[in-house]
Amino acid sequence: MKRFISLRAVSVLLLLSGSAVAVGQPPQASSLSQVASEAAAAYDAKNWSESAKLYGQIVQAAPNPRAWYRLGVSLNKTGEKDKAIEAFEKGRASGLAPQFAELGIATVFASKKIRTRLLNIWKGRRKTASVSPTNCRPAPTWQS
Repeated sequence: MKRFISLRAVSVLLLLSGSAVAVGQPPQASSLSQVASEAAAAYDAKNWSESAKLYGQIVQAAPNPRAWYRLGVSLNKTGEKDKAIEAFEKGRASGLAPQFAELGIATVFASKKIRTRLLNIWKGRRKTASVSPTNCRPAPTWQS
């Protein structure tokens, strides 16, 4: 009988400790997909503050490049320029294609009217582009 009571006490403790861990966990997959669909709807409706809030929740629970990009766009639209740049940089680090990250950052700089920084980004991209006489087409000739 004592053994049964001690086993019951241990199982109750394990059950309670498991529920305590579950409380601190990010949302379950079903609620995360619900948040994702709400975030996409807010983004499509151009409800930028709601979109930023929801995509912020998504990148905390399950970060992915698309969520980081949309968070950056939403933050830029709400006027939180520095946070938007940070989101685009984190997106690039998590696998967002560099051209999308750079486009997002350049858009923020353009909206901040920081033209010199924008020009530096453009010049940097131009230097990395592979242009040589073998992969350029000749200019069209016009005959009159």
